[in-house]
Amino acid sequence: MPFETTSATTWRFLNPRLQVRNVRQAQEYYRDVFGLEIRWVWGDDIGGVGVGDLEMYLVRRDEPTRSEIAVFVEDSDAVYERCCEAGANIVTPIATEEWGLRGFTVEDADGNRIGIAHEVQSPEGQPE
Repeated sequence: MPFETTSATTWRFLNPRLQVRNVRQAQEYYRDVFGLEIRWVWGDDIGGVGVGDLEMYLVRRDEPTRSEIAVFVEDSDAVYERCCEAGANIVTPIATEEWGLRGFTVEDADGNRIGIAHEVQSPEGQPE
């Protein structure tokens, strides 16, 4: 039986939570490398960074567990250039994949990986 969506069950936001050793340092990293805005911080335990309507939470853990997220942007080449200039740890260099995405992967100091890409063609190889 399919799940029926009602106004009470409609998703309004999706906020990834990345575990980090130091929330404030992580916030500065995401600001300096990706241009995200430091939105808020609650003591040393949790803080938010974001852009526009998007927000990501950074949660303090002594031994962070690595997470992976994917971000779609207008121009991954421009973001790649910014990340390189900021000294980000690029773990997968920019490339166009056969399934139609052009992107790369960055790893932060706590091992979290952020895949950044934009669509260059549909998987069938035809522009949308």
